[in-house]
Amino acid sequence: MTLIWSGYAGRVARPQTLADVPLGEQVTLGAPDVDPSWARRLAELGLRPGAVVTVLLRTAGGGRVIGLTEDRIALDRWTLRRLLLAKGEPTVSDPGAGSSP
Repeated sequence: MTLIWSGYAGRVARPQTLADVPLGEQVTLGAPDVDPSWARRLAELGLRPGAVVTVLLRTAGGGRVIGLTEDRIALDRWTLRRLLLAKGEPTVSDPGAGSSP
């Protein structure tokens, strides 16, 4: 699991891939870390850079069910780890994320 730690005390690590996102969180996808043919297939499913998804459920073996608009898609752990998040996603449990100082 790849995490980036905030330089501010009390903040929680920011997820880097869809595998790191807690249940119920909504995030924006960045470019996937897969070969072009697999990236095309993901795009056909709606999993393309800029797509907003919500992690809904855990599945056996580390997979997740994600919500994309009105669709539900089950993804395995390998795929989740290759779906990178867009840069600038807020820190997961940071109560001050998105607010001005």
